[in-house]
Amino acid sequence: MELLEMYCDLLLARFGLIQTQKELDPGLEEAIASLIWASPRLQTDCPEIKVIADQLTIKYGKEYR
Repeated sequence: MELLEMYCDLLLARFGLIQTQKELDPGLEEAIASLIWASPRLQTDCPEIKVIADQLTIKYGKEYR
């Protein structure tokens, strides 16, 4: 869970980059893929993670699901 929290902090810090670029930045790929992967497993403990994962899936495609 701590690792996912660090990934969320990273995405928050790079939010401007996420908004402006259409392609996935290689430095964010692991964080985004991990959040999307963990979402179904943690959504009962943290329902917000599903919303974040859904938005990232819409932006970057289903290959990260």
